[in-house]
Amino acid sequence: DPRPVPVHVRGTGKDGHEVALITCGDRNTAAVTESGELWTWGAGDGGRLGHGDEFYRLTPTKIAATAFADARVVMADCGLSHMGAVTHDGRLWTWGSGLHGQLGHGDAADFPVCVCRRVLYVFFRAWFVCA
Repeated sequence: DPRPVPVHVRGTGKDGHEVALITCGDRNTAAVTESGELWTWGAGDGGRLGHGDEFYRLTPTKIAATAFADARVVMADCGLSHMGAVTHDGRLWTWGSGLHGQLGHGDAADFPVCVCRRVLYVFFRAWFVCA
């Protein structure tokens, strides 16, 4: 059901993790915490949530730090069917649907793979990635 007014997401702020950044995709959401964790939720098809599966998550679920080689996430963004994050060491990580090559991995495969490239800002929208 639609929520016409803001509702506090449990586990954030005074109740838990302090959120530094939030980004929303078509059917998915991601939050980066002050401590550099990445939490995702929503539709998981195509692997867009970064948990190595295609399950839907109805509440924020932390992506394991090992997915980012134990580096702190400093920013993230959602596309239509993919996501990406930048870690404190300047590496860009992308995952989800790679159907149109939007992950930057050099193929059309799905799921998490590191694209080792230094970037200053990442902006994802619809079917493309700009860095």
